[in-house]
Amino acid sequence: MGGPKVKEESRRMAMKTLLMCAAIAVATTNSGLAQTPASPTLVAGLGYVEPEGGVTKVAGGPSIGNSVVYELKVAEGDTVKRADLIAVLGDNALMQAALIQAETRVKVQEAQLARVQAGAMKSELDAKKAVVDRLKKELGNVVKECIRQQNLYERKIISEAVFLQNCNRVDVTEGRLNEAEATLAAVATIRPEDILIAEAELISARANVGHARVALEGTFVRAPTNGTILKVHATAGERIGPSGLVDMGFVERMWVSAEIYESDILKVQPGQSASVIADGIEQKIEGVVKKIGLTVSRNELLSNNPTADVDARVVEVKILLNEEDSHHVAGLTNLQVSVVIHP
Repeated sequence: MGGPKVKEESRRMAMKTLLMCAAIAVATTNSGLAQTPASPTLVAGLGYVEPEGGVTKVAGGPSIGNSVVYELKVAEGDTVKRADLIAVLGDNALMQAALIQAETRVKVQEAQLARVQAGAMKSELDAKKAVVDRLKKELGNVVKECIRQQNLYERKIISEAVFLQNCNRVDVTEGRLNEAEATLAAVATIRPEDILIAEAELISARANVGHARVALEGTFVRAPTNGTILKVHATAGERIGPSGLVDMGFVERMWVSAEIYESDILKVQPGQSASVIADGIEQKIEGVVKKIGLTVSRNELLSNNPTADVDARVVEVKILLNEEDSHHVAGLTNLQVSVVIHP
């Protein structure tokens, strides 16, 4: 039975063997120099290959849990540029309809504002004026009739009740005339508050168009940067899960992310050369240390078991592969490799 400590010990032995092989190579090179001082210590570790900037997971939509792919525009290995269309999501048609509705509402509100600013139509004004003219004429007639009835009453020809009944029509007609004149004045006047309301409704309608356009754009998944499609996680008809829609990366320049033991990290400096060894790759791969991590953490490459030896504390070191060597591993993102950093 091989427990976590036995596995860790075997890994450390592998590192020692790697260092010994590298040291022998250096010693052989310097064997012809009689008084060459002992070479500084080499540093070794495990790592993995990644594109420049790492792997980008393209999610696809503000609510990826409810997003279904309607149409996928790319395939694994395709090269894309920033803002290129990767996929169309399932609610695209609904968002397009919402945008059309919002744009139509803007046109309605624009027409409403123009109508308020122009005031009432001539036909409406003419109709209101005709009502006022008719009531004026009617008022004149009832006033004349009231005067005639008054003469009859004074001559005792009609009773007081009949006289008052006929003259009450003057007050009624006069009230109707006042109401009609007020209506005409209201229609003929352009009220500032009506214009403000119409303008506010137009602003709101235009804002809704902006929201609809944002929602529609959310149904298009676009490349966030230049790169190559490394992995497709969801195709047409499938729901986008926690892994996202696609993985992509800039494989024109490849890096190695190496885990170096904390006990060795002070021996590593930016600018040091590094050799990379990978199973199945015969070509020599070289690079340069570019970045050294600022934190110490538990090793990930050697063990994913949470019960494993936690004493294996490492620092992440980023190595930029030489341009002429990058293409050897351009299609091998996440390939595990062994790294030797030269003094």
